[in-house]
Amino acid sequence: MSDSSERDAVSVMLFEITELHNTDILEYVRDNYNLPNILKRNIDEYIENIDDIEEGDENVAYMLKEILGCIEDETTITVNYALWLADKDSVIDNYEGSEREIYGYKIDNAIVLSDLGWDGTLYGFEDEPEPVEIYDGENETVTESMIKKASILLYD
Repeated sequence: MSDSSERDAVSVMLFEITELHNTDILEYVRDNYNLPNILKRNIDEYIENIDDIEEGDENVAYMLKEILGCIEDETTITVNYALWLADKDSVIDNYEGSEREIYGYKIDNAIVLSDLGWDGTLYGFEDEPEPVEIYDGENETVTESMIKKASILLYD
């Protein structure tokens, strides 16, 4: 089971794919990174059979490690951590977040693993992402240009 505090990239992606049966990560990496054709075919097969994938499937975990290795070869970023982020207004509107629950993150050194637009983006990080600041709802102590994306507890 994953919760919002889980940051290990493979664990986050594995949860999305095997427990929630979401295909967006697989589709995004297939379409946006230079993966070998055999890996793209495997991704297509998993997408086609997404409802049959069992929770925590080790074959999916292995494939995700292969995908991250290929992404590292292409970008020189070793993706160790992953975090779903959205714009502050999206967090408030879509996930019923309040100003006091929203954390800001810098994404300058992150890569995209899935992009759902207004609903959020899954970013991959080499180093564990740390919040820049908590919005206190009264006086923001950082400028909007410092806060690139926001996060709220999504799986509690």
